[in-house]
Amino acid sequence: MVFVRVNKSVARYGLGGPTEPQVRMSAHLQSEKGTTRGIYIAITPDIIAQTGWIVAENDQRKSVRVLVQEGVGDDAGFLLLTEDPAGYSLGTTNKTAKSFSMSITSVKFQHYVLNEVPVPPEIVEYTVDEKDHTLLIQCPDWLRYNSLSYTPPAPPPKVEPPRPTRAEAASGDASAPLHLNRQQRRKLVSKVVSALR
Repeated sequence: MVFVRVNKSVARYGLGGPTEPQVRMSAHLQSEKGTTRGIYIAITPDIIAQTGWIVAENDQRKSVRVLVQEGVGDDAGFLLLTEDPAGYSLGTTNKTAKSFSMSITSVKFQHYVLNEVPVPPEIVEYTVDEKDHTLLIQCPDWLRYNSLSYTPPAPPPKVEPPRPTRAEAASGDASAPLHLNRQQRRKLVSKVVSALR
């Protein structure tokens, strides 16, 4: 996989955001009691344009709907974002804001856990696949994959080819696998010998 490395800068929510293309993530408490945790993702408009996602625009909001998929198994440590009308709303309510953002409650993640809360916004590595219109994000250290939460699918059972019937073996069909008993082998050899005379 190829990732774009972005120079670190001080990043803030909303108006004070970055001007260069980047993806930022942070962790925060979503309630005063501190029991609900959230993961914040902010993406600059240049990256949204590069993915080819369609941005809906009205008087108060610009947004795009995205499906967030968790990487498991060989893809552990990554989030994959794709455009989906039924997905999360990634957007901004401020016309001058420099990032599209969203917050996802941490309990929505089945295979990732938050190690720290709160965590200020930080730049994370990403790659855009323009052909598939996807955005792949590498998870920061504080968002860890839980390998115990995922069981890989079992490999399909090995299917043995069917054994040939006596009629197939006696006919000398070359496409049939040869699993012949002694009597069948003798008949086959005698046919070959008589054909060679």
